[in-house]
Amino acid sequence: MFYAAAQSAAGILEGIAVLIAELEGNVQAHEKRNVGFPALVAGTRPWVCNLQRYRPVAECAVRSRTPLLTLITGQRLQGFHYYPVMGSSGEFGETVPLLVNGREEVRILKRLSLPLIRLPEPPDDMSWITSGVDGLLLIGGRLYIFPWLALRSAIRDLVHLVENTLEALCTVQGETSTHRETVFLSLQGRDLVRRVLDFHVSLHDQDVFDH
Repeated sequence: MFYAAAQSAAGILEGIAVLIAELEGNVQAHEKRNVGFPALVAGTRPWVCNLQRYRPVAECAVRSRTPLLTLITGQRLQGFHYYPVMGSSGEFGETVPLLVNGREEVRILKRLSLPLIRLPEPPDDMSWITSGVDGLLLIGGRLYIFPWLALRSAIRDLVHLVENTLEALCTVQGETSTHRETVFLSLQGRDLVRRVLDFHVSLHDQDVFDH
């Protein structure tokens, strides 16, 4: 379920990219397959380079992403497309000094055992990681994930990104209401959802045609 949740989070990011592309209206038919959040971050695709009115929205979305959110959503590729996940079990407890046959020994009293995911390769930049924070555990150069703790923190970052992006979108569209989120429940908002869905359907049709 961790990987399904990571897939869902990645899908929300993809939806933001599609939303920006649809509103800008500058995507050619042959480019639709290139619309996605990674392309938005890279900023090299024509549809991103040609953003004008909604460029502040795109910049806000990219600026609001966090290394943790990038790490967790990236795990969907590991879970669904690559070699098997490396599972581990983390055992936590306390060390107790003992005197055994005149020798001092240290024994561990286990209090808790939790499942972990061991990343085959840690990210190149680990300066942002604090072991034990946000569901990440760094031991001996190896990075482990507490699935649900890390996912909870990633969802926090995802909500922050979505809120910032929608606020930037409302600003661009001239919406100054103190209840900006309700603009997407209006008739205009429902029409916007329909247009985004149409974009997805046409993208799917294009993929089917090419294959």
